Amino acid sequence: MGVFAEWQPAYAEAGVATFPVDGIEKRPVVGNYLKAGRRASAQWALKFPEVNAFGFACGEGNRLTVLDVDTSDERVLADAMSQLGASPVVIRTASGKFHAWYRHNGEPRKIRAAQFNGPVDILGGGFAVAPPSQGSLSNYKFLQGSLADISNLPIMKPLDAVAHDGGSTSSILAKAEGERNNTLWRDCMSAAPQCGSQENLLRFARALNDSGDWCPLPDDEVQRAVGSAWRCQVEGRNGFAGDRFVQIDRTAHDALRDSPDAVYLYQLLRAEHWGRDFCITNSWADSLPLSLARLQDARRILLKRKLIECVCPQRRGSAAIFRFLPPNDPIGGRRGEGV
Repeated sequence: MGVFAEWQPAYAEAGVATFPVDGIEKRPVVGNYLKAGRRASAQWALKFPEVNAFGFACGEGNRLTVLDVDTSDERVLADAMSQLGASPVVIRTASGKFHAWYRHNGEPRKIRAAQFNGPVDILGGGFAVAPPSQGSLSNYKFLQGSLADISNLPIMKPLDAVAHDGGSTSSILAKAEGERNNTLWRDCMSAAPQCGSQENLLRFARALNDSGDWCPLPDDEVQRAVGSAWRCQVEGRNGFAGDRFVQIDRTAHDALRDSPDAVYLYQLLRAEHWGRDFCITNSWADSLPLSLARLQDARRILLKRKLIECVCPQRRGSAAIFRFLPPNDPIGGRRGEGV
């Protein structure tokens, strides 16, 4: 099975219609792809089962706008996000450049927007290639966030506001120093994974501090916030990064407190399968600190307590397929949150 067929159901569950793409040429291999919905997407997944790249239409249909940073210079990404607002979802493209996802709010397709210091496009139309598509040089991959974050994407700050208006003087002055410190620190925590070094994170923080969103903090305060955020990042304590912790809903925790094996299996599944369907085969017991009987019992508990569901029963030559229950089911939290 190719990457498109494997990931199409996960994107559809997140509300995004996808279509197959030629990963070398970066062009769709089907027609009418900008107007097609999830039903057509599912049909394409059956028709093109071996395709290893896919994309989605930007704009109103999928409610996604993409910040396209056409350079591998992380400083350009940091500068653009400091002006538009931080996104929880950042992608590294196959060529080492960057995409960031936002909730669509009527943005047009704007190529080489003059408001930014570098080659930056705003894709409120057209299409974008999606992770984990295979490209000619490498694969598209999530640097920060996952499909679980789509339901909580922020909208971009308006481009005219980015260029001309940092907010009213009264609202800027009204921000207390503690609030400014906290906001700066949180944004640094979110940006740390894609900055790559403390020096780049400091550049990001200084640009954000000078963006006009608040009266600028003293530089020593900026350096303190950056130092704290970077320590959390390198020590693996950056919960804002979305890739260091496995978090489960309290209701799920309470439902499993009498079964340590089920807790272990559930956390392992959350860590490894945050945005896609998965198998729990008996052979897995060979590589886990669980016997076959304990693995089977843990699987039964997760099914019985409605933390996972079987979406495709086992057939001859094909293992059963499972998935986490949707957000409104008993466990409460967002699917894959925190992983």
